[in-house]
Amino acid sequence: MKRLTLGLAFGLVAAFGASSSGTVHGGEGADRIDYYIELNTLFDSATQGSVFVNPLGGGEGLTGAYMVAGVNNHNESMLGGINVIVAPDPCPAPCETMIGMVGYCTEADVAASNLQPSEYVEIALDPKLQYLSFKYDYYFWYNAATSGGDAISEMAAVQALTWAWQSDPNTGSTVFAGMSAPLNDPYNWDGVSRNTPTDTETPTDGIGFWSTDTETSATDMDDATQAIYDIAVEAQNKAGVWSFSHSSDAEGIYLLNENGLPIYGETVVFDDHGAEAVTDSTGYVEWPEGSMYAVTLKPGRSFETPGVPDAEGNTSQNIVVTLGETISILNNHTPEITTTTVAEETTTSEPELIELPATGVDDTSGFFTLTLISTLLGGGLAIAAVTRRNREAC
Repeated sequence: MKRLTLGLAFGLVAAFGASSSGTVHGGEGADRIDYYIELNTLFDSATQGSVFVNPLGGGEGLTGAYMVAGVNNHNESMLGGINVIVAPDPCPAPCETMIGMVGYCTEADVAASNLQPSEYVEIALDPKLQYLSFKYDYYFWYNAATSGGDAISEMAAVQALTWAWQSDPNTGSTVFAGMSAPLNDPYNWDGVSRNTPTDTETPTDGIGFWSTDTETSATDMDDATQAIYDIAVEAQNKAGVWSFSHSSDAEGIYLLNENGLPIYGETVVFDDHGAEAVTDSTGYVEWPEGSMYAVTLKPGRSFETPGVPDAEGNTSQNIVVTLGETISILNNHTPEITTTTVAEETTTSEPELIELPATGVDDTSGFFTLTLISTLLGGGLAIAAVTRRNREAC
């Protein structure tokens, strides 16, 4: 995969008028954004309509992305994320524009063909599956694998839910539709105990994941059976259109869907600082000091391979992939300032007459009589009024 520097790949530095200083330090979130920018460019290229998706089955599966198991009444198969390669068609040799993806089968009753190129068609996928096929993607598998873990239980559960929400209602399969209530609804699977069918060739009484393969872990099957419920709830909470919004104090941002539900656990990348943060349970992350904008990925367009006949004329199962698309927000919000108005208290009093002391003059005729009237007026001003007694005749 072609590695791009964060600022250039995001294409936001110039658009936002920001400046880049030195090397961009990108992390896993930045790498995933670059990955999807490159994929979107490929799908939007001049070869659109003839980009092919090449499913690799058999021994070419991604180790740690699947298990050999059955689920409910579905026979054993490689259950989980499907390793696919996308490339333009034609792709001149040596073909260097080849990008790995993880897809999911949308036809439970059709076998996967090995190494059969197929064109893609954009589809309107159930928003829950649009989210799941975006979230549990190649990068989810890659990060798990490189950290010493795997993505088996999660990707097996996503495959089961793809059959529940896409294959059963659209192709007539009965992976969940054939189960008795309440197990025909993934939202009723919390705490369900799995059951290996009596007849594994005709697994009518299978519940959850089961296997006759000695290399398939019982723990993985237990985890995947519980994950059917857990991931179904996650998809319900996080499906839909995502967008950023500012916090009222301008200290951070929220990532929410159109219903106002928080999009938790998603990585946000901050401009050319390369800082990364994961949204908390409220969808919130705080702005790093000096950051100018933030970027993340949201579920984007979904594409399904129509399936092509293999060399024996057998039609290959359809496979769905979903692209991530970038969304961004500028750090330009002004905090909301709350002001409180306090009414000024005014006190009034009656004028007070103050008599001056005696002056030693018995006859006050011809003198001014000074009357001092003191009145409190807001600021406490004292007003003196002077009156002149009429002088008596000589």
